[in-house]
Amino acid sequence: MLLQSQNGSVELLPALPSVWKSGEVKGWLPGGFVVDMKWENSQLVSAQIYSKNGGSCLVKYKEYTAEITNSEKGKIFKLNHQLIVN
Repeated sequence: MLLQSQNGSVELLPALPSVWKSGEVKGWLPGGFVVDMKWENSQLVSAQIYSKNGGSCLVKYKEYTAEITNSEKGKIFKLNHQLIVN
């Protein structure tokens, strides 16, 4: 519902229940990443991706994609609703 991982990528909010209009969640992503995301009116507001070990991660939300490549251990990526790094 909130995260889907397949084929080397992670999709944010792929099947958000209609009754969960607003909220936030923190969870693990494949490859040693942690996501902290917030949504309002059933739309992603922001996501923060934390790299625990370094490495790469492909993040998707609707038609948007963010590719995190060769990240350093401990690096934090702050993404807006279009997955643009702030």
